[in-house]
Amino acid sequence: MKRITPDVPTILRVFFMIHAFVDVVIAVPLFFFPWRFLELLGWTMAVEPVTARLAAAALFAIGIESLIGSRGTSDSFISLLNLNILWSFFAVCGLLISIAELSWQ
Repeated sequence: MKRITPDVPTILRVFFMIHAFVDVVIAVPLFFFPWRFLELLGWTMAVEPVTARLAAAALFAIGIESLIGSRGTSDSFISLLNLNILWSFFAVCGLLISIAELSWQ
């Protein structure tokens, strides 16, 4: 087991644990029940289960890695932050492109 080092603020470690919990809580129903879960969220378009499950897989991976990394060193936190920033950036870009495509129809 990794030794917790004092160079990472406790609040950041707590944030990563909360982040892990939220990711997994969203990923479970999205992975196993994509139609029902998205319907409950108000999704009105057709649900593509493969795409929903791929998104859930990304949430599982990032969430579980956030939990594992919450006990890491500052170097591991930098890598984890980079992963989260890159994933978030490209997720937002994908959403914006999709919104633009829908508005052109």
